[in-house]
Amino acid sequence: SELDIEIVATIDELTRRRLGPLPGNIRAVPYVPLNALIPTCTAAIHHAGPGTTCTIARHGVPQVVLPWYFDEPYVARGLADAGAGITLDPAEATGGAVRDSLRRLLGEPAFAVAAGRLRDELLAQPAANELAALLPDLTAIHRGSPAAG
Repeated sequence: SELDIEIVATIDELTRRRLGPLPGNIRAVPYVPLNALIPTCTAAIHHAGPGTTCTIARHGVPQVVLPWYFDEPYVARGLADAGAGITLDPAEATGGAVRDSLRRLLGEPAFAVAAGRLRDELLAQPAANELAALLPDLTAIHRGSPAAG
């Protein structure tokens, strides 16, 4: 890597072998729980899957995303609109473009500020179990009967 940073790449073993020798600042691992890794990161680069994006956002880490399929482009757009990340077209992205985007993400404090704001918004949302407790009352209201609680 041309950047003076430590990189942890989560890639399968076949891909790892195809890459050949890696620079000393890149560590390839087959799997690592994001909740364990992301709090130690300053930035993340990934595919913009909703689970990955939300897990990283929950920790206030700015992101470079390369969305391919299904809802990934919409997730990427939301992240960019929040100012918490940069979206690259994966069909046109080069190693240099990814590097330059990462350099920008790390060099412009506005991305970290926006990622922190997004984290705060996510953490302020009620948990699923809190919402589930509201369902009987909401159902009763929707049906026009008195609330259960």
